[in-house]
Amino acid sequence: IGRQDIREIFYRQHKDLYDVKFWRDVQERLRKGEIFDVFPYRQRLRFKKVYRNRG
Repeated sequence: IGRQDIREIFYRQHKDLYDVKFWRDVQERLRKGEIFDVFPYRQRLRFKKVYRNRG
């Protein structure tokens, strides 16, 4: 991330992404066949309204 101010904010919010153990755990989960979701926002910040298929 080029901008120092943005880099610092990103690091504070996502410091686990810089941890080797985090990535090894992800690799192990994938090796075991686990499929998991990755959400960019905390639960409280996600859309609350659920849209149903109209098909």
